Amino acid sequence: ERGPSMLALSGAARLVADRAPSVERQVAFRLDVSMSHARLRQDVAALAALLDAERLSPEQVVNSVTARESMLALLRRDRKAATPGLYPLAHRMGLIAA
Repeated sequence: ERGPSMLALSGAARLVADRAPSVERQVAFRLDVSMSHARLRQDVAALAALLDAERLSPEQVVNSVTARESMLALLRRDRKAATPGLYPLAHRMGLIAA
């Protein structure tokens, strides 16, 4: 998984997500970036991409399998709520109780 994720992030660094033709594509791009960061255990970057996607389209993030997979990976690794913003987003996505 490391090789494809590193390649994906390398390609993503050369793109401007805001130029995508629709908000849905912009969000999908950010969710893919988040998943790649999560696979590389770059949790802060993964969460930042998720929060950016949520800012554009909260409902798309809540309903996204990719977003859920990224979040579950982040939640499994988080120690004592060390990643600010992780648990509030998990709650908004319905992954954890209040």
